[in-house]
Amino acid sequence: MWLIIFAVVIKRLKEQIATPKLAGKTINALAHIHPEKAGALAFQMFCTPREGRLLNAKEQRFLDQAEQIELRLGEIPIKTYVWKGGESKVLLAHGYESNSARWRALVPFLVRNGYTVIAIDAPAHGQSGSDTVNGVMYAQSLELAIHHFSPQYAIGHSFGGMSLAYYFSTFEYQSISKLILMATPSRLRIVIDLFYETLDLTSKSRMSMEDYFTNKFGFTIDFFTVGDFIKDCKIPGLIIHDAIDTVAPIQEAHHIKKSWEVSDLLITNGLGHFLQSGQVYKSILDTLK
Repeated sequence: MWLIIFAVVIKRLKEQIATPKLAGKTINALAHIHPEKAGALAFQMFCTPREGRLLNAKEQRFLDQAEQIELRLGEIPIKTYVWKGGESKVLLAHGYESNSARWRALVPFLVRNGYTVIAIDAPAHGQSGSDTVNGVMYAQSLELAIHHFSPQYAIGHSFGGMSLAYYFSTFEYQSISKLILMATPSRLRIVIDLFYETLDLTSKSRMSMEDYFTNKFGFTIDFFTVGDFIKDCKIPGLIIHDAIDTVAPIQEAHHIKKSWEVSDLLITNGLGHFLQSGQVYKSILDTLK
């Protein structure tokens, strides 16, 4: 019975038909029959973006102006975009349910100021492959891009910032000399708890997902913390966060700043989670210089 439920819900998730509440009820029911499968299903839903693929005509035109290079994470194609400027190179990592087109205002600004810009589509986003993504996969994709392009600077927004921080704590190759984190949650726990609340998962379902996560990665959800990943980072940089960010509360920025001693903190007011403004771009440029 659980095999039928599992197959049906996965199909509906991929078709983006299932509502969070319907999926939550299914996971809660499955947790009583087969908690391991409930945990796997919950984690798959958490890692399956419902947006971030489709591009409108304006976004597509912007990406078409770039040189497009495909890297491969195993069998997964990872799409990267390059806008030529000067010798110094900046790598951009977008957030969850987004894609490289989110940088269409920042890229020309940086190119005009003498930087070559590389943007990457995370797995399951934009024109990269896979139906699912997690922070480890994204960090592995970033490793590919950093090895291939050897950028001197990196900028990560939200989930992209979390994945960059994990990269710095895990992988040896380091070409980056400055790092900028934008609207980045420090603790995966707050994102997971919001997911639990959205699906109205029971304590049994939550424990099933926590166990699945630990078995899959060899560490707990609470281990995935940007503040811990970056505490020994000697690379200087900037944290940009808005005071009224409703996705990643401002406390997350303070949590990162406390651990990352060689960073500055810029708090904006009224820009929300997306941080699209001339003020932000100028601060980015000042940090790169």
